[in-house]
Amino acid sequence: MCLLASVGPPFQYAGPLRGGDPIWDLTGARPTGLVDYGTVAFVADGTRNLTVEGRCIANQAVTCSHVLNIPDLTRTDSTTNFPKCASLTWDTDPFAAPNGQTWIDLAGAALDAGVPTAPYEVRGLGEITGVKQPSAGIRVSKYGAASGLTSGKDLGICYALLHETSDGSKYWGWVRAVSGYFQTVGDSGAAILDEDRNLVGLVVAGTSEKDENYYIQAVPDGQATSVANISAFKVNGF
Repeated sequence: MCLLASVGPPFQYAGPLRGGDPIWDLTGARPTGLVDYGTVAFVADGTRNLTVEGRCIANQAVTCSHVLNIPDLTRTDSTTNFPKCASLTWDTDPFAAPNGQTWIDLAGAALDAGVPTAPYEVRGLGEITGVKQPSAGIRVSKYGAASGLTSGKDLGICYALLHETSDGSKYWGWVRAVSGYFQTVGDSGAAILDEDRNLVGLVVAGTSEKDENYYIQAVPDGQATSVANISAFKVNGF
């Protein structure tokens, strides 16, 4: 079981930055030519009063906290075509959750002026139309920086092992599962959309095994989640 950030040069995407593109932190000590990367969920511009977990995300790229691996607020992040183009604005540390039950794994990085973007658009899927709580049985899709465009069926809520450290520490959480070979290492942070292109969650963890694909779900701000302690993040403004 692992969080789905990958090591190695990400695929080279052309065009403006959008959901599905790789993003990584460049300040860590890593071998030359290698980066730990994940996937941009989406990019927000300043035309909407959009918040995630109560934070304004205007002109930011949103992804998972563990993708950027940020212990403080000084990190600089890169995308394939725009090295060191983003600065961490906020992150929510999933490892701080009591007993690992509420696995909120999010980060926002403010983009430098002049970086071309396709706001709210996900590569291969189009523009996000809104945010909606998912339900078991729906068809969901994502575009990951590692595995590209895939789709599967939401299998409902499960209590899953999301991460295990080298010292044996284990982190569990209530998350949603997706059928099939839906995601792989490098897809962490990818936006998951339903058939109407509503944002329903973000890729967070899994294995190479079938049906062991896990995501944290989105919820419109002000709505209650269906299960206590489920890993969910609130979005307002779509």
